[in-house]
Amino acid sequence: MPYRTAHILRRLPVLALCLLLLSPGAAAVRLSECQGNFEAIRGPAYSFSLQSERDVLPAAQLGDIEASANAIYQHWAALIAAPVPFVVDVRLALFSGLADFEQRKMALAPELPDVTGFYAWDERLAVALTHPTRPEQTRRRALHEISHLITVSQLGGAPHWLAEGLAEVHEMVVVTADGPEFQVNERHRSWLTATDQQALAELFLAQPEAWYASDSQRLYALSWSLVYFLLQSTEGRGALGFTLQQASTHSCGSYDASAFLIRAYPGGGSALARDWARWLRTV
Repeated sequence: MPYRTAHILRRLPVLALCLLLLSPGAAAVRLSECQGNFEAIRGPAYSFSLQSERDVLPAAQLGDIEASANAIYQHWAALIAAPVPFVVDVRLALFSGLADFEQRKMALAPELPDVTGFYAWDERLAVALTHPTRPEQTRRRALHEISHLITVSQLGGAPHWLAEGLAEVHEMVVVTADGPEFQVNERHRSWLTATDQQALAELFLAQPEAWYASDSQRLYALSWSLVYFLLQSTEGRGALGFTLQQASTHSCGSYDASAFLIRAYPGGGSALARDWARWLRTV
């Protein structure tokens, strides 16, 4: 059943946030450095703009991506429940030609391997290569990178399991008359026949290079399934929200997001692994 609803950003100290709350005119805050240097603004906390030619995709498809991106931001804001919203400027660049896409990748993220989408935080830019005959694939690529931009705006650096788990869930968003739905990611089913405590440890302890290896599909599947599983219950959503809140609070320094999640989940890590494995048998 669907659930409804590479760069570091530094955060301002809690004291500055508390002082900001006393200013009734501030609708949001734009961050620049970890210690201070923030700008209170009255404009919208979220903005979206297309940084490529509009005829790269049909108007209806572009409209769907924009509406879905907004739904992702709203979902993120609901999870973290921040007292003051933080500004997220999402800029999307779509390329129908591989050569132009590769040229932009080399200019913004030359360290990346062969990919079909990436984000550049300094430019607040999500970049995706369109697929000429599979619009759903284009949609997923764009929304995946947009999710990363929004996560980085809140957490700065985040562990791969958390950032990729959110992005894999968010790329499957569908905006309906009743609100957004996050559908099951069918690509991951075959990788998730069973999980156990070792799978949870595998996910939490995976090194950054493992996410770019040829057999990284299992890690992406595990990260999607863990975040999607947490969203299915009040307890799971609460644990995920606590994890995001704590990661946001500690984002100026080092932190262990998996420890936050285990601390917040009822019963701890063993209960999380057990409940996750039981849920996967029903997906």
